[in-house]
Amino acid sequence: MGQLGSFPTVTMMPESSFWERFDEGGTKLQDPSAWLALTAANGHNIPYISCMELDLTVGSVTLEKCGIVVVKDHCLPHIPGLLGMNVIRRCWKILF
Repeated sequence: MGQLGSFPTVTMMPESSFWERFDEGGTKLQDPSAWLALTAANGHNIPYISCMELDLTVGSVTLEKCGIVVVKDHCLPHIPGLLGMNVIRRCWKILF
């Protein structure tokens, strides 16, 4: 995860969307801040909770082990997530 040139490669999910989809029972998010730093285009840090790899289904195709960062809710208000180039690039390869 990270950046390729100036294009973000990270898919993000707000913390509230994460907890809506994944029950807190037994789920433990680990803090990757020792090895992961996220920076927005404006140079500010992106506050996040954790990161994970999930299989995403787009139409009839499943993309395995897509990196997703769980960010603080105020980073993505009113949306359930933001696809990054790590997912978009894989969809593009399948389509074309």
